[in-house]
Amino acid sequence: MVPISNVDGCYTFNKKYFSLQRIKTSKSCPRKDLQNLYSLKNFLGYTLYFPCLIYGPFMGYQRYNRITPKRNERNDWKLLIWELLRALSWWFLLQTASHYLYLHYMARDLMAVKAVDTVFGLHAIGYFMGQFFFLFYIVTYGLGIAFARYDGFDPPNKPRCIGRIHFYSDMWKCFDEGLYEFLFTHIYAELCEKHSPVLQKLFATASTFSFVFVWHGCHVFVLIWSILNFACLVGEKVFKYLISCPSYENFVNSKLKLQANGLQRLNAALATQVFIPAAFSNVFFISGQDVGEYLIKGAYTNGWWNYTMLTFCSYCFFQCSQVLLQIK
Repeated sequence: MVPISNVDGCYTFNKKYFSLQRIKTSKSCPRKDLQNLYSLKNFLGYTLYFPCLIYGPFMGYQRYNRITPKRNERNDWKLLIWELLRALSWWFLLQTASHYLYLHYMARDLMAVKAVDTVFGLHAIGYFMGQFFFLFYIVTYGLGIAFARYDGFDPPNKPRCIGRIHFYSDMWKCFDEGLYEFLFTHIYAELCEKHSPVLQKLFATASTFSFVFVWHGCHVFVLIWSILNFACLVGEKVFKYLISCPSYENFVNSKLKLQANGLQRLNAALATQVFIPAAFSNVFFISGQDVGEYLIKGAYTNGWWNYTMLTFCSYCFFQCSQVLLQIK
């Protein structure tokens, strides 16, 4: 049985998206075309589209309108079956892993987490919590995406694996594309533009995360998660600005005598200092305040050697993600 809260959340999101998109389009669209585009029939068809109504993904109304006619019924069936089999295989992997790794239980029980007696065991718990969270959405979003593509719609892409994300701005862009498009189009882009002053962009970012906080529930752990994500995104922007400054490159070349490869490695090592708190922030969202505080304290208060090893592992993740991104 599907929880009513999930259906209600998806329906509410679609209803808001439809209304905001209509307001945005009304500024440049003739009244007659506007009435045809945003008719009651289209409203009901979009908000109650069943494959995306249950667990998502969130599909913007502009995507819903980009329906394409079927070209080859046989190939469409093959693609649908293939996508469903992929989702089923990931579901089977998730269920098998849950049978041996009790991460769903540990995510809700601080005492179970404290039973792990190694620091890197705690880091592994945090990482696999994120991976299990990712797999859950691969399965649930994968089902909705498979049927939406079969029906000729242009749904958002599936979430990108968190092991392939090295800048957490990409987490917001690539984990839930539908939600990101809504946040960017109807909140962030309404408050600032590409060449707006820095303070205006900061205000737009803060307003966006304020909505995220309210949308996910006004709880303390959601507030901590939202603030950490906001701080890490700002830190990432500052980092990218600093490494693009000519004075930084001159300092590295003249003082440190680093070539292009050495400069890239130095930048990756520095970027991990933003990546680490951003990664641990997700534990608050997945597991709550108690487990989140315990794991992030373990990262920063267990001695310099532990943090050095954590930085090295994060650096390796960063470099691998960078290489995979370049290959793709």
